[in-house]
Amino acid sequence: MPISAIVDNPELIDAIRNRKHYYIGNIGDPKFDMWNLLQLVPDHPKNKIDVNGKTRGSFMMEDLEKRGSVPDNIKSVAKDLNSVFYKNDITIHLYASFNEYAGGNIHHDQTEVIYLQAYGEVAWQCFDDDELIFEQRFIPGDMIYVPRLMDHCAVPLGDPRIGISFSAEHGRPVEEYF
Repeated sequence: MPISAIVDNPELIDAIRNRKHYYIGNIGDPKFDMWNLLQLVPDHPKNKIDVNGKTRGSFMMEDLEKRGSVPDNIKSVAKDLNSVFYKNDITIHLYASFNEYAGGNIHHDQTEVIYLQAYGEVAWQCFDDDELIFEQRFIPGDMIYVPRLMDHCAVPLGDPRIGISFSAEHGRPVEEYF
C-alpha cells in the first residue's frame, strides 16, 4: 500500500475522530538504509538528540523535518500526512536502538502520532486504562496511528531498529483536523 493510500482512508479518519488507535498496514519496505539514517546524527543539533546511556544503547533525534538532508521518502510521508492534519505542523522524530534492552517504555504523547517502522522489528503495544488492546510484531513498512494521550510502546526484538514518528503538533481539538 503506498503512503498516499492512507490519506483517503475512511477507517483512519474515523479512528482519528473517535480517538482510537488504528493499524494502517504495511506500505511496503521503505528501504531505509540504517547507515545513511545514522549519518544524520553528527551534525544534528545536540539539544535535539536524547541519548539513553551507553548501557541502554538507544537515542532519539527530534525535528528532522527542519533538515535539508532528510531522505525524500521521509519528507514525502510528512507531506502526505499534512493533507490529513492540515491545520497542524507535522514534526518528524527518529528513534534508534541497538539491543533488546533499549526502548520499550510505556508512555503517551501530547500529539497525534503516525509511527513508521523503518528498520528492524519491534513488538508494538497500545493500552487503554492499563489494559493491552493492541499487540503486533512490526516489520519495516508497518504503520500505526496512535491518538494523543494513548499509552503505547515499541519493544525492540533484539536486532537494531529504527522507527520514525510523524507527530501532529500544537494539540488542536480533533474536530479542527477536518
